[in-house]
Amino acid sequence: MPAETRFDQSHFFAFRADIADAEFLFGSDVLDYLEQLRTLALNVRTHQALQARSQNEDKLSERVKAENEEFALLDEQLTNLTNVFSRYLGFAHIAQS
Repeated sequence: MPAETRFDQSHFFAFRADIADAEFLFGSDVLDYLEQLRTLALNVRTHQALQARSQNEDKLSERVKAENEEFALLDEQLTNLTNVFSRYLGFAHIAQS
């Protein structure tokens, strides 16, 4: 994900509202996956907020690095999207391509 990507409170509220019925529709594998996405996105948002409060270059650099690491983990999870939902949405033929 690009470094300029930002998350705000409205994104989190919308995500939580959008997945509210996930427990009814999917199994624990999807619920766990969605929770991982939420946690990673929240971690990114936390790093972004802390960057704005950084008092010196060393702290800012440290927080930018941590944000980039979280973005990499989030990107990795998003790449796994097809695998997670394949059994529910018939993506099996796409996942194997």
